[in-house]
Amino acid sequence: DDITGHMFETNMRSLITKGVLMGYGDNVYAPDKLVTRAEFATFIARALNLPKADSNFEDVPKTYGLYDGVSRAYGAKIINGRTNETFSPNDVITREEMSIMVKRALDYKNIKVAVSPLTFTDKDSINYKEHVQVMVATQIIKGYPEDNTFRPHLSATRGMASAMLDRMLQTIEKNGNSNPIETKKYVVTNVRENGTEQEVERYNTYKEAVTAAQNKGMNAVKYENEFLWIKDGFASAKRITGQNIINIYDENLSTVYTYIQYGTELKVLEVGEDRVKVQLSSLTGYVKKNEITLIPTNEMKQSSYYVKSDGYLYHKYYTYNTSSPGYTEFRYGVAPSFMKQGQQMYSVDGKIFGDETFYQYFNYLSLRSKTDYTAEQLDSYVKSIKPDSPLIGLGKKFKEVESKYNVNALFLYSLAIHESYYGTSALAKDKNNLFGLKATDDSPYGNGEAFNSKEDCIEHAAKLYMNEGYLNPGHWRYTATYTGDKAAGLNAKYASDANWGKKVAGHMNRFDSYLGKKEYNKYKLARVMNNVEVKKNPSISNERLYRLNTNVVVTVTGEEIINGKAWVK
Repeated sequence: DDITGHMFETNMRSLITKGVLMGYGDNVYAPDKLVTRAEFATFIARALNLPKADSNFEDVPKTYGLYDGVSRAYGAKIINGRTNETFSPNDVITREEMSIMVKRALDYKNIKVAVSPLTFTDKDSINYKEHVQVMVATQIIKGYPEDNTFRPHLSATRGMASAMLDRMLQTIEKNGNSNPIETKKYVVTNVRENGTEQEVERYNTYKEAVTAAQNKGMNAVKYENEFLWIKDGFASAKRITGQNIINIYDENLSTVYTYIQYGTELKVLEVGEDRVKVQLSSLTGYVKKNEITLIPTNEMKQSSYYVKSDGYLYHKYYTYNTSSPGYTEFRYGVAPSFMKQGQQMYSVDGKIFGDETFYQYFNYLSLRSKTDYTAEQLDSYVKSIKPDSPLIGLGKKFKEVESKYNVNALFLYSLAIHESYYGTSALAKDKNNLFGLKATDDSPYGNGEAFNSKEDCIEHAAKLYMNEGYLNPGHWRYTATYTGDKAAGLNAKYASDANWGKKVAGHMNRFDSYLGKKEYNKYKLARVMNNVEVKKNPSISNERLYRLNTNVVVTVTGEEIINGKAWVK
């Protein structure tokens, strides 16, 4: 090989044996090749078997080949950048820079040595005298005897770097202390607007770090490369081994409000030590901190609502913590008049857009209402989209159960389209299950309910699930009589997809658009301002049927004044 007989052969072979120094193939180790800052940092990371860490230098992205080595050395506080933002990984390293890194490596291993003043004739050219003193005292690096110089700015070769690292390891072994000083692991971080991060300071405890971040005006705290506290931002539900959903609870984590699938985006309202207060649509609740990933505002993938050239409103959102993270979009419905084509606006709940509020009609229409569209008209829409759909011809059954159980046929048909992809899913074809009934997230096909026919499935869903369940105020599944979201409506307990209600409403809108827009705004919608009682007849003394909670939306079918009081039907 090319190191036989070289002056640093012994040192290089020692590092090769330890797996610190790698060759270039064909027994080529290039002992006289110059070494870069990133390469030397990587050598140290390998030599000390440093723990995994992260770094945020703009010139060392995660795609950089030596990112891992640089990050490990950075995490152990063995290296710093040339500036807060840059490391200059490809610059050739000097003897003085190697001395700085190796001295910090000895500090990391808690090795202390007595030092003496430097006697080199060029000592005034050395900026980091303390570090070089340690190198000289341990004989890890020496000067040039012919002129008693140190030559701090001389570029280092792979052979020279090997000699320093081999002697460093010998010093560590000789001093008998291979245990590093406990590193402060709670990192106060400033996440800039461009998404890059700047480490500010480290602390021993979570409480110390959060207090310091708040006092210093910083926006994040990390621990082992994960955000544990953020000033503002979002959270994404993690994919937890053994479970496919996570719950949203009350403040005590005892009552479950709803559940969501992994990758769901949540707005962070407040971060505690073991729980996080979040908002999902109109719902405010708490999640366990170990079940979510915190994402500072400046690092998140912004979701938005926008209007396409077809004049309809679309929702675009980013799905995290999945095998293929990325954006998803769907058509929600009619675009509000205050939004123009191509304009993007953010809304946490799909209703409030800055200073404007807009309720998507089909998302909040009572599913106890009835559609005026005939069976033939409903089938004609499906035929126009998917001519070979097995759902075509079922319009008659949907209208039958609408009349029988007071469940909107337009909704049921839209639900079947969404859950079975026009009747073509395996669950629909093999088990006649058009609505994903009992198709749990952990095994949708295996647990999915089977029916003798598609008509039987429609009958079962309309009667048991809707009429007696989700649309029955006395049933545990009831929260409101519209598709809604995770705060209220079928979406709260029907599906883990937080956008399920919006997507089904989008199908209802498509039906209506194709058939002449005869259903849109047919009824007036009203929002409950305070908890109210629903009575069988318009009288204060009349028997109460049930209560409506604040912010629930109702479909108004009539209004009248009785004895000076206004009543809404």
